[in-house]
Amino acid sequence: MAKHARDLFRDLPDAAKKRARLKGEAIILSSRLAQLRRELGITQSQLAQRLEVQQSAISRLEQRADIKVSNLVRYLEGIGGRNIRILADIGGKRRRLGLRP
Repeated sequence: MAKHARDLFRDLPDAAKKRARLKGEAIILSSRLAQLRRELGITQSQLAQRLEVQQSAISRLEQRADIKVSNLVRYLEGIGGRNIRILADIGGKRRRLGLRP
């Protein structure tokens, strides 16, 4: 009898569960970037021109399961982002970290 995906996941070692969650979150981030770009009415070709890269580089970035912070910042700046920061709750306090000097 076939197992349900949640049963397979439940049986994984904790380290494998953590890797799977992180990869899933990264994939969601990539798809959200593409969705945001489309909502702003910017094509992959237009963004590529702004960033002086090939359109295929934008496509690959939007499909990656992991994105370097530097590439994320460039992408966000390319679609009009300014004053880009990472926001995290650490020890019960909200912390901000600027990504450009």
